[in-house]
Amino acid sequence: MNAEETEEINVPKDSFNDSSNQIDDQLQFEKYNCFHLFKKYIKEIYVRKKQFKDELLAACLEFFLSLPKELVLENLNEVFESLEVIIFSSF
Repeated sequence: MNAEETEEINVPKDSFNDSSNQIDDQLQFEKYNCFHLFKKYIKEIYVRKKQFKDELLAACLEFFLSLPKELVLENLNEVFESLEVIIFSSF
């Protein structure tokens, strides 16, 4: 191999960092989108919770109780008010 061939084979180290950064950026964007979709879904359930009865109301209770803490903290008022309505409407 001569010097010209080795230059073509060598890949700059920065190209790996760029692709890694692009993947990280894409993952962060997808996490952000997913987080906001869940927030939107929580608000939708919050608005419609008074229309639910029986098994659907129990499913809503299970949903709110299984939320990750990050989503609960972000939607604290909606989650606790929904839990209160769901629990006390069953009595």
